[in-house]
Amino acid sequence: MNKKFLRKMAILCGVSVLTAFGVFGCGKKEEAPAEAPAEETAEATSGAEAEAQAESLTAQGHTVAGSTVEGDTAAGDAAAGSAAAEETAGAEETTAAAEASGAEGSVDHIVPKPDEIDEQIKEEFLNEISGEMDLEGAWEDEVSQRAHMNVTKNEDGSYNIVVRWGSSAFETAVWEIHGTYDEVSGMLSYQDGAYSIHTADEKGNETISGEETTNGAFMKEGEKLRWSDSKAPDDGLFVKQ
Repeated sequence: MNKKFLRKMAILCGVSVLTAFGVFGCGKKEEAPAEAPAEETAEATSGAEAEAQAESLTAQGHTVAGSTVEGDTAAGDAAAGSAAAEETAGAEETTAAAEASGAEGSVDHIVPKPDEIDEQIKEEFLNEISGEMDLEGAWEDEVSQRAHMNVTKNEDGSYNIVVRWGSSAFETAVWEIHGTYDEVSGMLSYQDGAYSIHTADEKGNETISGEETTNGAFMKEGEKLRWSDSKAPDDGLFVKQ
């Protein structure tokens, strides 16, 4: 065997050995490490930023507890306390004002006692049926609307009263009364009323008949006068004209 053949064989063997290493990975390159998941990277970054903020607040004199800064909490508590104090003061002022208003209102709305109510009713009733009253003037009966009364006052305070009650177009009943009004009782009573019937014929001639003496009274009812007479068919309620 010559030297050229041996050299070729050595070269072939070397090539075979190199090829074998390439096939079975003996000469495979190392792969780059896999990147960390995006979520783990974000958490790491957020944690780093939180630590940096905590260090910054601590350097400014604040203490971090969880996610609350004690300095800010103290300031918030102070503000809340001040607001509560203002609300309390406002509530006290409102209560005082309401009490004052109630006290003033109670003066205007005093509930009278039963005795006072009775006295008031009694006084109002007495004012309706008694007291001063000027009878002088012309009056009309609002019940029958057929009776008219003329009253004149004398110097001594007594009254002359003439009542005319028309029963028909030709016949009229007439009362001539004299009396004095009593303010205490609210009445003008009489015992000597002059009653007569006046009849007119077609020519206007008048005859007087049926003369009688009557008795009766005028009674005050507010601003009106109720009249009752022994010869009157019904009571009259006269209103001043």
